[in-house]
Amino acid sequence: MTPLQMDIAALPGDQGQLVTLVGRIDVFNYKDLSTRLQATLDANGQSIIVDLTKVEAIASSGWATFLAFSRMMRSKKCRLVIFGMREEMERVYRTMKLGEFVPSAADQAHALEIVMAPA
Repeated sequence: MTPLQMDIAALPGDQGQLVTLVGRIDVFNYKDLSTRLQATLDANGQSIIVDLTKVEAIASSGWATFLAFSRMMRSKKCRLVIFGMREEMERVYRTMKLGEFVPSAADQAHALEIVMAPA
């Protein structure tokens, strides 16, 4: 079991937070992901863009975490946007129609456009 690495940085112009994940999101670490996303949201109250380019796989518990945070963040008038999914992640994302709840982008620039667009 490899721990999930998570780096958090402010986006330019105080437009939110960039969360970069490295590793696998699974049943062993999704609670840590949830705790750290919550701490990021509580500290900043801003939208969060999640970079998945270095994530190897996402288990159902990871997808559930993103769904829960997306809903919560919408109620706080901010957004959770993901980008950088591998092909197999993208396939699960599309098949489960997660895009109805968790927006995705092709890259960080596109994710920032989504965050900045009027709700």
